[in-house]
Amino acid sequence: MMSKLLGIIVGLFLVGNAYGAPQITAKVIKEQSNRYVIQAKYPYLSGLTSRQGEASFNQLIKGLVLRWLVKFKNDVRNYARFDLGQKSDFYADYQVKNLSKELIAVRIEKSLYQAGSAHPVAWIETINYDLVSGRQLQVEDIFLPKSDWVGLVASYCQGQLKQVLSSEGWVEEGAGEKADNYASFLLVPQGVVFIFQIYQVAPYAYGPQEVVVPYYVLQPMLKKRFYPL
Repeated sequence: MMSKLLGIIVGLFLVGNAYGAPQITAKVIKEQSNRYVIQAKYPYLSGLTSRQGEASFNQLIKGLVLRWLVKFKNDVRNYARFDLGQKSDFYADYQVKNLSKELIAVRIEKSLYQAGSAHPVAWIETINYDLVSGRQLQVEDIFLPKSDWVGLVASYCQGQLKQVLSSEGWVEEGAGEKADNYASFLLVPQGVVFIFQIYQVAPYAYGPQEVVVPYYVLQPMLKKRFYPL
C-alpha cells in the first residue's frame, strides 16, 4: 500500500513538472582580490514549457549582472593609483516578487562601495519579464495607449509619500508627472509597486521609498491582461 502511495506522489510530481511549473534557483558569483570583494546573487529560471521565454530571461538577468561587475572592476582599477588601504565591494541580492508561466517580477538590491567613499551607493533594479513574448516590460507597456496613467499614478503616489515624508519639495519633484519617475516598478499580486530610489523623493538618510498602487485604482488605464494578475 505504501509503495503504491509513493508511486502516485512521484507520478503527480512528474506530471506537475511536465506542465511547466516555474522554479527558481539562486546563482552566486563570488570574487575577492587585494582591492575588492564581490558577492552577487541572481535568479535562474527553469521548469517552463516555453523554453524560449525561460532562456531569454536567464540570458537577460545574467548579462545584466555581468555588466555591473565589469563596470565595478573598471572603476576599481581607475582608483588603483590612490593607495587608500581599503577594499571596494559590490553586493547584490534578489527577491522574486511574482512568478507564473506568463510573468516573472524580480527586485534586485545592489550596494556598491568604492574605497575612500563616505558611504555605499545603493540601488534597486526592477525586472518585469513577459515570458510569453520573451521581453522585459517597460512601465508604458502595462497601460493603455494615450491614457493619462502618469497623472493618475503621480497623484496617488504623492498622496501616500507625503504621509510619511516631510522633505519640502522632494516629493513634488521626484514623484512628479514624468514617466521617468516611475520607471522602477514591479507587478505584484496586490498591485503595482513603484520604487523611488535614494535621493529621488527624500535625502539619503530616508533610504528608498515604495508605494503600492492597488489594481482597482489603476483599472481604468491598465491593460486588461495585467488586471488582475
